[in-house]
Amino acid sequence: MGHNIARVFQTSSRALLRYVGVPIEELVVSNGTAMAQQWHSNGTDGGQWSAVTDSVCNEIEKADPRIVAANIQGSRAHVSSKDRSDNQNVITVGLETHTGTRIGSLHVHLDGTFKFFPSSAGKEGGYGSKIASAGIKGFIPTDSGFENMGEQSSSSK
Repeated sequence: MGHNIARVFQTSSRALLRYVGVPIEELVVSNGTAMAQQWHSNGTDGGQWSAVTDSVCNEIEKADPRIVAANIQGSRAHVSSKDRSDNQNVITVGLETHTGTRIGSLHVHLDGTFKFFPSSAGKEGGYGSKIASAGIKGFIPTDSGFENMGEQSSSSK
């Protein structure tokens, strides 16, 4: 994906996480057609999916400010094809640094729990261990990353 990723400047000392890819609002809103405007991407749970995803992403950014972009990959919650041990619906979010390096993926669940799967760059940069040790509510440790399940771990698609 050819997105220019830039940190949002503001007057406070902390910058906000920037969403790239699918806008977080699309977890709630329709795809824009007149007929579909009556239906949300995730039904009546759309607002909760949006709030939970936003909350988890912001907690991740607080834990490691090197993470500046969250790339929401698709607006519909789905069962992961990569993490076969997880039968819950998830929203997949790719996490990136200011240079656009993909450091891993989140699987966010509707109940607020989440898993982090670091890429090679995420492991080398210590992102996985920093997130794991941050004490973020809802964090579910994993034994293996996506790279063991065929997930692409490069920074850009």
